[in-house]
Amino acid sequence: MLGAIAGDIIGSVHEFKSRPTKTKDFGDLFVDNIKPEKTMGGIKMVSIAGHGHRGATSSHFTDDTVCSIAVARWLLDRSQTVDYHMRKTCSTYPRCGYGGMFSKWVVNASQGPYNSWGNGAPMRVSPVGWASSSLQEAYDLAKESADITHSHPQAVKGAQAVAGIIYLTRTGTDKASAIEKVIKDLDSDGYYAEVLESTLDEIRPGYSFRVSSQDTVPQAIRCLVEGNSYEDVVRNAISLGGDADTIAAIAGSMAETVYGIPMEIAKEALVRLDDDLRKTVVEFESRFMQ
Repeated sequence: MLGAIAGDIIGSVHEFKSRPTKTKDFGDLFVDNIKPEKTMGGIKMVSIAGHGHRGATSSHFTDDTVCSIAVARWLLDRSQTVDYHMRKTCSTYPRCGYGGMFSKWVVNASQGPYNSWGNGAPMRVSPVGWASSSLQEAYDLAKESADITHSHPQAVKGAQAVAGIIYLTRTGTDKASAIEKVIKDLDSDGYYAEVLESTLDEIRPGYSFRVSSQDTVPQAIRCLVEGNSYEDVVRNAISLGGDADTIAAIAGSMAETVYGIPMEIAKEALVRLDDDLRKTVVEFESRFMQ
């Protein structure tokens, strides 16, 4: 799960740029342009409270992180529904870049799913891959986590693909075999397979900001295919110049199980969370990631 959070934070300053980032060589992963409040383990603690999302110039968590935390809380506390945890968690962090329809859903407890095909389902699903005890359970829980809002088949497919790759790679399957298995199981229309035939160098020139699951998940998987480390995968994702924080969150969530996360990157991500979010990360990792 921290792989998604770190990817989100790293990608946050590359989103909404007038000139999209189209290179892996964009400098430091983390950017600090606001005064640090304190330190934790020698790493600067940066607060984004009150700074919002659009136009922010310091690396910060966004809706991808908050929604991932909500899914983790559901898996830690199944006595409540996933929509309960999602609404409660997101209501606590109202200025994190949610989509308009999702924001309305959060504050309206009577509203059901709205058939979204967006990438909100795969960007928040990473805890499912860690908490599942079988590939089928990963698929089932991914669908359950998506269906509360993103009930469109393409959004569900994206969430299942990410959760499936995370489950398979964390349980010992190599990344190529894991991707092949998930594509065989889920890609009945052949769309993901077609996208994955193109290299990032071929995708990048014509790629732009896109929020659909089908136009972000296969590209994120391609970032994993070509990456050789956690950092390399995330840099691949940002270099596409699209929905940077979300593609980096999706790609980073899968890269974590393949390559692990360097300690310095993990620390830099954790200090950008508040105590409440960080507590959930620690609790989730203690229960499901030992």
